Amino acid sequence: GYCSVTASAVCVVSPNASPIPPARDPAYVFSMFTGTPPVYANSVTAIRAPWTAGTTLNAIPNGTDTCLQLDNFGYLGYITNGANFSVAGKTKLHVDIFLNAPLANMFIVLLAPNDFLYNTGPLVAGWNSLDIVLASAFGAANLTNINGIKFEKNIGPPATIFLDNIYFYLEANQPLLSNFTVPTQAFGSPNFTITPPTSNSAGAFTYTSSNTNVAQIVNGNQIQIISGGSAIITANQAADGPFVAGSITATFVATFPAPGPSPIPPAR
Repeated sequence: GYCSVTASAVCVVSPNASPIPPARDPAYVFSMFTGTPPVYANSVTAIRAPWTAGTTLNAIPNGTDTCLQLDNFGYLGYITNGANFSVAGKTKLHVDIFLNAPLANMFIVLLAPNDFLYNTGPLVAGWNSLDIVLASAFGAANLTNINGIKFEKNIGPPATIFLDNIYFYLEANQPLLSNFTVPTQAFGSPNFTITPPTSNSAGAFTYTSSNTNVAQIVNGNQIQIISGGSAIITANQAADGPFVAGSITATFVATFPAPGPSPIPPAR
């Protein structure tokens, strides 16, 4: 951090490492900045808008990559240096904001191309991770014609803040899993193939057994019966496209075969 001495000392604390964005399918992300090296490849080259007043913008080392330092921050236009861009199909805007002191609110303005304003509400000292729902925050904004974003501190004197991980994305959805059953089998039955659940995701399935003394998963999708008893079989579906990973369970019962006829006592 550093301090500047004017009528009163103003100390700026350098941020700790930025939050790390989760792994996402690149097809569902439109990135303006996620540091260097980028977590998501930048979809546009974003610059300080020439109409920004006294706020300066610099990329600084932070953790394993970089973040953006805004000094003398009153407002900043962060815009593409080329043609306007489209984020049609995306559902959220993510921004990480680091503050040295709590702030009652900030304005985040989507330039689409008219101004569509979102009020963040209270922000805390340290990193604030915002996931803003585009439809409710920016209303009738034209998501196919975006010039960039304006960040505005509308309360108090200019300050130093830090930004990172500015990107639009399609929110991942939980897959809808259903119709998963594993039929009862008798101990001694041959290996059998698990019927996968019904799902609206195309993610691949893997399976686990809670009781390998009764049932073991073999060949990826088959059950080998080891003994009579019960086990919970879990179907795990991998993330795919806009869907996150999911799972569903079913109870499997292996029965002991019915005993044969009792021994017949000899004639006495």
